[in-house]
Amino acid sequence: MTRLAAVPEVKPRAVVYVRVSTKDQLHGEGDPDGYSIPAQRDACLKRAEALGASVAEVFVERGESARSTDRPALQRMLGYLADDSVQYVIVHKVDRLARNRLDDVTLTAQIQASGAQLVSVTENIDETPSGTLLHGIMSSIAEFYSRNLANEVIKGTQQKVSAGGTPHVAPLGYLNVRHVRDGQEVRTIEPDPERAQLVRWAFEAYATGDYSLKMLAAELADRGLTQRPTPKRAARPLPANKLHEILRNPLLHRLRDVARCRVPGEAPGVRGAETFEQVQRVLEGHRVSGERSYRNKHYLSGALRCGRCQSRLLFVVTRGRRGDHYEYFYCAGRHSGRTDCTLPHVPVEQVEQAVEAQWQREAFPPEVAAALSAGLLRDLAAFQADQAEARGQLEQRIAATRRQRLKWSDMAMEGVVPYDIARAKQKQLADDLPSAECALERLSRGQTSQRSGVEALLGLLAHCGEAYLRSDEKGRRDYNQAWFENLDLDVEDDAVQAVGVHRTAPVEALQGLRDLPAATVEQDLKAKHRRGSGLDGASRIAHGDVSNFDVVVELRGFEPLTPSMRTRCATGLRHSPRDGAQSEEDATSRRRPGGARG
Repeated sequence: MTRLAAVPEVKPRAVVYVRVSTKDQLHGEGDPDGYSIPAQRDACLKRAEALGASVAEVFVERGESARSTDRPALQRMLGYLADDSVQYVIVHKVDRLARNRLDDVTLTAQIQASGAQLVSVTENIDETPSGTLLHGIMSSIAEFYSRNLANEVIKGTQQKVSAGGTPHVAPLGYLNVRHVRDGQEVRTIEPDPERAQLVRWAFEAYATGDYSLKMLAAELADRGLTQRPTPKRAARPLPANKLHEILRNPLLHRLRDVARCRVPGEAPGVRGAETFEQVQRVLEGHRVSGERSYRNKHYLSGALRCGRCQSRLLFVVTRGRRGDHYEYFYCAGRHSGRTDCTLPHVPVEQVEQAVEAQWQREAFPPEVAAALSAGLLRDLAAFQADQAEARGQLEQRIAATRRQRLKWSDMAMEGVVPYDIARAKQKQLADDLPSAECALERLSRGQTSQRSGVEALLGLLAHCGEAYLRSDEKGRRDYNQAWFENLDLDVEDDAVQAVGVHRTAPVEALQGLRDLPAATVEQDLKAKHRRGSGLDGASRIAHGDVSNFDVVVELRGFEPLTPSMRTRCATGLRHSPRDGAQSEEDATSRRRPGGARG
């Protein structure tokens, strides 16, 4: 009898797919894959052993989100399934493969088309009706979790920003740091001791207007400023485009201003508000002027246009055979051939004289300038009075908050309230107090410089020509950019003249009052002051700006007075009456129901 040879048993083949979403889940103690990847791999290998399958390949996805199927390891696995016979695709959970139902259906169909079956270690899914139902439920749960998590992250990020936090990578000059406060981890930013001084100097240097972005980037490179190194990129000098992003970044300055008031002891920002605003003006001035070359620059560059074809006038320096220098402005349209302009090259001296003559014509008559100053200072006084009221309210709020903090502290010490409740209330008050102090500081700081600044500005209205002549080149550039959109120049009778004047919107608004009599200007400003923000509704009624008839129903209507409404009504009715003869008794009678005068 012939004995048949034993046929070796052929085990089914399986592949394993494991994934983690972020790089933070890698690099655990003693293992570069961290903790999650080895745990998933071990569980999948045990499941393959239970199925009696041999694992042909393990595909590992390190730091890839499941929002898309365009993942390197996943695509390699799908290609492997198409080329080799595999019976099982083993994952730890369904959400390791996909986090939305559409991707899950697509990937499952591809796996089944290759002749393999999807197996989950922690979920009992298979190709039976109940297994397919469970698969669909788990896929929906994974999608819900992903979308809900995204909404929670957005909500938390918005709250962190409103509280003065930084939900992003710190820009150059700062570092992301973590602190533990009251047993909780707080993530914030602090000035980088290696780069903060250089970034601060960059803002101060660019604010002078003496640097271009390329010049400043080169100077910073010479001083040793580099971008922060990353695991894939060494430290390297800061290019001009990245420097522009830093100079334009308003978010960090605002957050530092808030954080300096909200968090006691936190490091101040790299730059101040005044310097930041000056940098923005310089950047805007360079953009408006259209300057790109800083070898030959002139303070009028960008402010002049051709009066014949409206093209920009460009500045050029030519050199003669003997080394002499000649400076001209020329029409860009004629030079490029885009227009049929015939404007010749104009010497710089003649252009400067034409602009100076225009500035002499811009001056306001002294009496009109004085009337404008008086009217605008009245508006400023009314605005500062409103600020004083707001400041008083803030001071009351700060005092009340401090009293509340002491009160809750005493209640906790006496055991009247539990310690955890008192601590939570103290934290709430501690968060509210610095924001109020910060607002009060801004009001106080602005009030001291407002009047002097307005007086200095208004003083130039009657003497703007003289002020322009006495300024240096940087001052003249600032004057021109603040006063004119551009000037159109032309050559007539061998003389350069301004044939078109295009002023900025605020200056154009003032120009409408320049040729009016001073008395008319003063009367108009007084009327606008009474109708404007200087008086509230009650005061305007008392001044007769609304109606010629007596008020029968008081301002509150027929509802009972609230404390704030009582104050407003009383304040409004204490203003001088319309005819100058109404008594306090008359005002009191108006507050009686029905308007009875007794």
